[in-house]
Amino acid sequence: MNLEEYLEELKNCPDNELTSRLGVYDNYPVVLSLDYTAAKKKLQELDRFTIIKRTNSANAQTFNFDDGMHTLTLHNREYNLYYLDKKTEKKIQKMNYRSYFFLHPYQAEHHPFDEQRKMAEMIIYLGKEFLMKQKIPALLPIQGSDVSDASKFVFYSPRKK
Repeated sequence: MNLEEYLEELKNCPDNELTSRLGVYDNYPVVLSLDYTAAKKKLQELDRFTIIKRTNSANAQTFNFDDGMHTLTLHNREYNLYYLDKKTEKKIQKMNYRSYFFLHPYQAEHHPFDEQRKMAEMIIYLGKEFLMKQKIPALLPIQGSDVSDASKFVFYSPRKK
């Protein structure tokens, strides 16, 4: 499945199937072929994200999404994909992933249930406004399935002009 198809599926999927069918859950990872500094700068340019100052460090930065109950944490390291089959691992190594972020549908003091729709909204927004507009290669694992199977990933490899 390509990124555009995945975003459309997210938009149309019933809320109660977002996790089982499309992998929407807390700590949803988006792996980037972009270094941490550039990713942080581009995220700051998005109108629906604001930096949480107290989290600023050389290795991680947390952003609020819209109302502040939903967050994104950007990490300055490679995402561990140790569980992959060799064919998928080779494909991923060619894409040179250098940073990643986790999406969180709630802050610690809030109840996590019934937040999958907001997570899907965050993924759709980031897919369109961050990955596609900026042409940032990315990998989105679809959890809740066999993650060692390459068909269970959304690979986004835009052609740069």
